[in-house]
Amino acid sequence: MNLDGARRRRRGAQGAGVLAAALALVGCTGPFVAAPVCTPTSGLIPLPPEARESSGVEGVAGDAQAFWTHNDSGWDAVLFAVDREGRLLGEVEVEGARNRDWEDLAAGPCPEEGGGARCLYIADTGDNRLVRTDPAVYRVVEPVPGRDERVRARRFPIRLPHGPRDMEALYVLPGERLFFVTKGRAGPVELYRYPGPLQEGVPVELERIQTLTRPPRAFPSLVTGAASHPQ
Repeated sequence: MNLDGARRRRRGAQGAGVLAAALALVGCTGPFVAAPVCTPTSGLIPLPPEARESSGVEGVAGDAQAFWTHNDSGWDAVLFAVDREGRLLGEVEVEGARNRDWEDLAAGPCPEEGGGARCLYIADTGDNRLVRTDPAVYRVVEPVPGRDERVRARRFPIRLPHGPRDMEALYVLPGERLFFVTKGRAGPVELYRYPGPLQEGVPVELERIQTLTRPPRAFPSLVTGAASHPQ
């Protein structure tokens, strides 16, 4: 696929990005776990120039050697499939979506789509300045890397009960239960959940279910990604 280069916004970043999974290793030993839960297996892997500001990352269904990723704020609404060597496997335009500030990517079954489909959930929830009034989650049926060039998104707007929050971490549990973790840069790290079934086009107020820290955090203890495991 060759998306129209005239549409693609470039922000002047230099050099290729680095595989987000490698960057996530910063969180292996932090204040929220008693012992390391992951071990680096290799060095950093350069990503293709198309994904030069990689943010969220999620594995490709049925392929342990491939990952989905997307760029951070201000870039086109595009998902990139890359392999473990950083090679580009495909680009997928997400129709009906805008990359205001995409921060994380998660996957889970979406029964209402039928046929045992798996969906990707894109957290458009970044808010460094704490001014946003339009955070949302986009959901798309997972495409096939290298085959699908476009996929239609459904948008689920959200709002926060205590004012704007900078949320860069999303994970999905069975039953399409969505959870969000705040970054902790300007306030405590907090855990929120989306109550009930997803509602398209209707802003739904998240529920704050736990405060994980009291003071703001400093790098590298900021929460910038999350994932869930069935076990």
